[in-house]
Amino acid sequence: MEVFLKLYAQLEKYILQPDQNGVTTLSLSENCTVGEMLKSVGIPSGEAGFILLNGNAAQEEQKLKTGDRVEVFPPLEGG
Repeated sequence: MEVFLKLYAQLEKYILQPDQNGVTTLSLSENCTVGEMLKSVGIPSGEAGFILLNGNAAQEEQKLKTGDRVEVFPPLEGG
């Protein structure tokens, strides 16, 4: 199945060939979860601070479907 991934800030280094909008198309196995997708592109556990799946907050355990759009932000830092 194909899903679309956009990474932000320091996470962008994990995407090899984004399109002009910074989106990468990934081919994944059926029943893949958000967490498995993150692992497949090399994002270490804990580096994904906030995840959106089709514009809604998501958890790493959620299963993906063909055509899903995933956006991943690093953890917020500051004081």
